[in-house]
Amino acid sequence: LLSHTRVLEKILRVSNNHFEALPDSLGQLELVELLVNGNKLTVFPGSSGLVGKAWKNHLKTLDLRDNALLSFPVGIRSLKQLEVLQMKRNRFTLEGSARLALELPKLRVFSAPGEVDGDDTSAVR
Repeated sequence: LLSHTRVLEKILRVSNNHFEALPDSLGQLELVELLVNGNKLTVFPGSSGLVGKAWKNHLKTLDLRDNALLSFPVGIRSLKQLEVLQMKRNRFTLEGSARLALELPKLRVFSAPGEVDGDDTSAVR
């Protein structure tokens, strides 16, 4: 018998691929990290508020920097395990980023969409 349980952390890196969209079915994957920075996303899976249960329970890091998101993906607010959220350099601004931090109790690193080059990543906690 195995005396130790090995946890396989699932990471999906699809950075810098010029993707304009991602399939909603991505939310069914039990990912711990999703790195989709440097694409051309205008919407994000879960933008309608429906985020897969797997993400709600497992996703800890979400990197959406350098995309073309037109609005804040409201489904992100349901990702209660999220610790790192990177959103710099998108096409919208986020009012009330402090309120977002309160809604995501484990969030410790956050970069807002309105931040420009040279800004340091904000530490929330």
